[in-house]
Amino acid sequence: MINLPLPPSKNKWLGIRNGRIFTTNAFKDYIRDCGLYLMAAGVKPIKEERRVIINIWVRKPRQNFDAHNVIPCLMDALQDYLGINDKWFLPRIMDFTIEPKNSGITIEII
Repeated sequence: MINLPLPPSKNKWLGIRNGRIFTTNAFKDYIRDCGLYLMAAGVKPIKEERRVIINIWVRKPRQNFDAHNVIPCLMDALQDYLGINDKWFLPRIMDFTIEPKNSGITIEII
């Protein structure tokens, strides 16, 4: 089980300027930080393309927070660190709690 900060929602990691879509610094920072957390937890990159089950527990900062908004950014961060395309990931939101002072996610990679 690995504790990670809450990823930025899709609304905060994609921007539009002059009709072009771009990723924000919040997204780039999360990708970097997620890699550091995974490295510190001893997670090794996966060499072969295979199904990877990712169990996710979300600690929401408030009741109206949409837990599904965290999945795209999290999958991109895991793809970047693990080194395989996120099409192989099978994310499963196992549960959520509301924890305003301790929001984040816990993942288990199987």
